[in-house]
Amino acid sequence: MRTGAPALIGAAAVFDCVIGETLEQFTHTVFFGDVVAASCQQGQDSLLYGSRKFRQLRKILMSLESGPGEALHF
Repeated sequence: MRTGAPALIGAAAVFDCVIGETLEQFTHTVFFGDVVAASCQQGQDSLLYGSRKFRQLRKILMSLESGPGEALHF
C-alpha cells in the first residue's frame, strides 16, 4: 500500500487512505479518509454487515435471481 498501512491479505477490495477529517460523536470518533490507492481481487465475494449480521453479496444476488416471490431478509 502507498501509505504503508497494513492490508488484509485476500480481501475483495482494499482502500488505502489518509485521514481527511475526524468527527467526535459522543463516545466515538468517526474517521473520514481520502483514498490515495485502491486494489481489488477478481473472484472474491463481498462481505456485508447490516442488522447485526454478516452476509455475502453473492448469496443475496443469487436469492434475487431465484425468482419473484422469494423474500429477501436483511
